[in-house]
Amino acid sequence: MLSKSPLSLFDITLNSTHGDVVVVYGNDHECDLVAVSGTVKLAVTGDQLVVKRLRLWLTGELNIDYPKPVSEMVTDQVQDRFCVLRVEWGNLLNESRGEIQFGNYGGDTHVKYSRVEAMIKRQLAHEAQPPRPSGPVRQLSSSPVGCDGTPFQQAQASQYVLKKGNYSIPFKCTLPTSFAETVDGVPYGGIHHKLVCGIERPGILERPIYRSRPVRLVRAIHPHSMHLIDAIDVDNNWPGKISYNVKLQSRGVPIGGRIPIEWVFIPVTKTVDLHMIKAHIVQQSQIHVKPHTLLSQTSEKIVAKQHINYTRVANGDIPVDYETQPSNGRGEPFRVTSVFEVPSNIGELNPSCDVARGLIRVRHRLVLQIILKNQEGHLSELRANLPIWVYISPNFPVTGPVFHINEMNKWRPERTRHDDVIFRRRSPSAEVAPTDIDDRRFSPPPVYHKHYEDQPCHDPSISPNEPTISGYFDIPIPTRTGGKTPNEVPTYLEAIGTDAEVLMVDPAPVYEGTVASASPTPPEAHPIRTPSPVAPVAVPAASPKPLAKSIMHNLLKPSQPKR
Repeated sequence: MLSKSPLSLFDITLNSTHGDVVVVYGNDHECDLVAVSGTVKLAVTGDQLVVKRLRLWLTGELNIDYPKPVSEMVTDQVQDRFCVLRVEWGNLLNESRGEIQFGNYGGDTHVKYSRVEAMIKRQLAHEAQPPRPSGPVRQLSSSPVGCDGTPFQQAQASQYVLKKGNYSIPFKCTLPTSFAETVDGVPYGGIHHKLVCGIERPGILERPIYRSRPVRLVRAIHPHSMHLIDAIDVDNNWPGKISYNVKLQSRGVPIGGRIPIEWVFIPVTKTVDLHMIKAHIVQQSQIHVKPHTLLSQTSEKIVAKQHINYTRVANGDIPVDYETQPSNGRGEPFRVTSVFEVPSNIGELNPSCDVARGLIRVRHRLVLQIILKNQEGHLSELRANLPIWVYISPNFPVTGPVFHINEMNKWRPERTRHDDVIFRRRSPSAEVAPTDIDDRRFSPPPVYHKHYEDQPCHDPSISPNEPTISGYFDIPIPTRTGGKTPNEVPTYLEAIGTDAEVLMVDPAPVYEGTVASASPTPPEAHPIRTPSPVAPVAVPAASPKPLAKSIMHNLLKPSQPKR
């Protein structure tokens, strides 16, 4: 279509550091207002392009696909579309700020897309009424070299003429904090967003030109979220067999990251030993659409089954609390450390969320299977269900399914070998920690009960009697012999004595060629209390004090390079 038009470039770009992804930190109660901005780029290669208006839409669609029972033995597959967000720019040629038509505060969380399309058709039919025959057609022309900005700011006309050149037309809007984010990995449906721009031209035979771009609105975890700080520590036992403790450093789990897991096992009997450890994530999701009451039910799926490779540590590293138990007849306690790899595809594992006041709700739990083996070869299994909060972070590599928008501006998933890269790994060779420090920036200080994790700083090369600061002026400072050590607090008299020694310095000597001037006397109108006068001391000009000699010697001494 662009080959028959005077356009060589027609594209939509977002002002985002992550391409077509808008990242918001926190839920609707934590995040600030969401600012979305970008530009529409046009390259007019012909002499001119007559445009009626340049429109833009940002829409969010909920597409559901679920089985509907018709009878006891027959089910019917139902597909439906709902609108969860719609922002419209009436004409980017004279106004860059968009208006929220649906999805703002206080409105419904979703509405059938057929109602939205009927509203759009009525609006277009009202705007397409021909002008009166007696009314003149007002036409505005742009700059002959293109424009970087809104070409006709606050100017109303029936037609706009874009001369040959390059145009970068901005757009912006502010979304509410309760917007519905993009959801991919949930059965029965998902939420997707897109930007659609249309160039409407005057004339009945001139068809509009459209350009679409899929975008993602992603909610990352807030840096102050308690999910990044809360640890999970679970104790359980199998009476007469074994006691164990499972510990996770953080409840928050990033997609594409790793979960370090730590166990402490205390066999009650010597006949039981650890055989194998398995783990998987269970994703529980719910879609509640008002007209469809059958969808108000939960569905579960198992994600990322893994056989965990673990490292076994002897009982020398077991805390004292576990070793205080009686050891008569029981096995030796031991510690096990391992790592669980979290999938990086959000089509497989969707983040934990609560979209649009319960429209879509996703929760996760980590299931650990501990398989024990006795001396006779019998296997027994213990299970631990740990609630976790799966979140998406730009600091970890994340991929997603590929979607395509057809000519009818409808979503169509594409089955390709390569996934859509949402967030890239910052360094291919670097190992990213599962609790990246960037996810906890501006986080509150650690609580007191974690003080045992602080590492003491001790440098044995520094002596208590040596000065710790050196520079150009290495003035020898007398040190006290037999005084208090740095770990002991001096008494008040000792502190006063130290200050007196520093202040008791001889007056500056008088050198040749200088005349000592008497100190000025304060005015009588403003008397100042001064200490008792001290008799002047005659200092020979040729023999200054040793301290002054040392100072002048270091000032005049040339600096030598360090070896």
